[in-house]
Amino acid sequence: MFETKLTLVGTVISEVRLTHTRTNDVPVANFSLATTARTFNREKGSWVDGNSLHLRVSCWRRLGENVAASVHRGDPVLVSGNLYSRSYEATDGTRRWSYEVEATTVGPDLSRGTATFQRRASPHAEPAGPATVLALGGADPEPATATPEAA
Repeated sequence: MFETKLTLVGTVISEVRLTHTRTNDVPVANFSLATTARTFNREKGSWVDGNSLHLRVSCWRRLGENVAASVHRGDPVLVSGNLYSRSYEATDGTRRWSYEVEATTVGPDLSRGTATFQRRASPHAEPAGPATVLALGGADPEPATATPEAA
């Protein structure tokens, strides 16, 4: 099967809709994504929006559940996955095409904000013991306190 892998940077333009397949109850989340070309107008000294591309994004299984719990309309996101085209016959009898991304990864665009990641426990995982915190780079385990010289 022909697959086109891509990564998109855009904005979620619809609420995420989580449904389940009828046959085997597999979760799937769908939302619309807009990606807009931007150029800097030197005369005006500001960024100007260009043309937009609107795509439907589908997220299956655990990714779908996590997207439904985390992503909302207006959020800036990165989406990686496979691009598919589908043809269909419209009500007026004309042949039309739609494009959809079947996502493999969805995450926040950290160039436009901050995020806090919260790991979900696997439904088949063993209960975790006490958390171990590792200090990297030889960091002092004692909390740092501000000094007047540092201010």
